[in-house]
Amino acid sequence: MKSRRKSIILLLVSALMLTLVLGGCQDSPASTTPAPTTAAVQATKAPDPTKAPDGGGGKPAQLTDFKDSPFLASKGLPHVKDRLPSDYKFTNEIPESQMKYEIGTYGGVLRTVTSAPNWDADVFVMSNEPLLNTPGILGDQITGNVLKDYKVSDDPKTFTFSMRKGMKWSDGQPVTTEDVRFTVEDILNDPELTPIFPVWLRGGGEADAAPMKLEVIDDLNFKLIFDRPYGGVLIRFAIQGWRGYTELIRPAHYLKQFHKKYTPLEKLEPLKKKAEAKQVLQASAMLLAIQLGLLFICNFLSHILLSVPFETHMMLFLILEGVLTLMLGWFAISAARRRALR
Repeated sequence: MKSRRKSIILLLVSALMLTLVLGGCQDSPASTTPAPTTAAVQATKAPDPTKAPDGGGGKPAQLTDFKDSPFLASKGLPHVKDRLPSDYKFTNEIPESQMKYEIGTYGGVLRTVTSAPNWDADVFVMSNEPLLNTPGILGDQITGNVLKDYKVSDDPKTFTFSMRKGMKWSDGQPVTTEDVRFTVEDILNDPELTPIFPVWLRGGGEADAAPMKLEVIDDLNFKLIFDRPYGGVLIRFAIQGWRGYTELIRPAHYLKQFHKKYTPLEKLEPLKKKAEAKQVLQASAMLLAIQLGLLFICNFLSHILLSVPFETHMMLFLILEGVLTLMLGWFAISAARRRALR
């Protein structure tokens, strides 16, 4: 009986492989399609890359009216004009020669194709907001994005950045250089929070160079100073590595309540214990998911491939469950010991 099942499985696998081979060897559908006529080729010829397509190029000289999604109409928010910074940005994620500015329509369905079941690169890129922007992905031009503008010294070691006036966090608080100072001084330069300073924020992007230095000019302007020439840092702020604005700008007014420099430890302890309990709960859920997955595999192997008796299947189940229970207990004891040593 066991050998018969193995033979059937091998036969099915062989048949599947033969089907794939034959499918790959046959003529492609394109070979049976009539060749396009000369007129069709001319009609579909790509436009001259040096010429802007019809309706493209340039941006509106001035906006006089602002509208937002009807979904937000009943949310009690201020008018969209009052929510925008005075230095608002015209979208320029693709080269200007390819842009066509027009009044859009809210709604509809966006469909994407991705090879990953739980992540979509296109949606990530659309949602990610870097500090700077490069129209297209080649880095031929670098413009402002979250940051309004920049200037580079002749070295180039010093980079001066301007922020957008009137830009706000989601709770309405203004975005200023205090958020930059907090991120650099209290997060990046805090060895407890950042044990290893990022190499790409050192001079020249080299590991043996000094970390960058921050100089705050006023509420909306600051400088980053490197000890080695580092012209490539701009493209890293814009697209290389798909970094977001949080590399330099985080909400200081909110995060200070969780930082020991601004909040006494006796106030942080309850928050710390709550976070640790949440971590234990998440780890337990993860181990439970692993347990269920292994039990499924055990069931599949025992019933379909191995054809073991029910008693053997139950013994495998109990052994597996015992091992995972010990793992969970070990994790809980280790977490408790770590808390006791602090």
